[in-house]
Amino acid sequence: MSSPSPKSPELSDHSKKYDRQIRLWGEHGQNSLERANICLVNATAVGCEVIKNLILPGIGSFTIIDPSIVTEEDLGIGASKSECCMRLLQELNPDVNGDYLDESIDSLVETRSEYFQSFDVVTEVNSKSPWVHVIYKHLEEWKNETTTYKEKNEEEENHEEAIKAVNTVFECGGKISSNLSAIFSDEACQKLNTKWVIAKSMQDFIKTENNDLVPFPGTVPDMTADTDSYIKLQNIYRQKALQDAENVYQRC
Repeated sequence: MSSPSPKSPELSDHSKKYDRQIRLWGEHGQNSLERANICLVNATAVGCEVIKNLILPGIGSFTIIDPSIVTEEDLGIGASKSECCMRLLQELNPDVNGDYLDESIDSLVETRSEYFQSFDVVTEVNSKSPWVHVIYKHLEEWKNETTTYKEKNEEEENHEEAIKAVNTVFECGGKISSNLSAIFSDEACQKLNTKWVIAKSMQDFIKTENNDLVPFPGTVPDMTADTDSYIKLQNIYRQKALQDAENVYQRC
């Protein structure tokens, strides 16, 4: 008669709780996850969703940095937004340690930038500045800080997206197309009957005042930005387009 098979060892409460995910990445993966310290900058809906999906599998700890208070649309008026989000998120998994900081990210970076060195991941989820503004700032810094040809041609991998956007920015207005060039070269454009007055005026503007670039179209490309910044950028683009149109009109 064969002896009975040994009983399987009892799983700890911890192993039972995270059994499914441990099957995916093993005990070593779970241990790494439980040592992770995550920082969320700005308690937005997207940021809280990201942190929620890290809390449920059992990260070690997290901190929310947000100086704003809860407004009417948040249904908890007057309370610290970072504290509210931290408390409610921590309820999802008592194994995770939560913290919050009622401080502006700008002042924190300026006065205590080393604070972020304790985190494994920092998630920033409030993209207010349009990429046109970001590229302009970096371009100004690049022109001021680099001096040699070698320095000016060095590119970092994380700038690839910005480089693509730069091409889009510099295409605004743009060089004279072959069709437009054919119109300017047409004899009728030189004889200037009524039909060709605008073409001649545009040609004069492009050649004498606009560095061989066509008038600015005023169309703002798609980009991630908060509403106020995007509207301000729209107004800047619109004013430039109106200014170019007026300059062409004055030559008619």
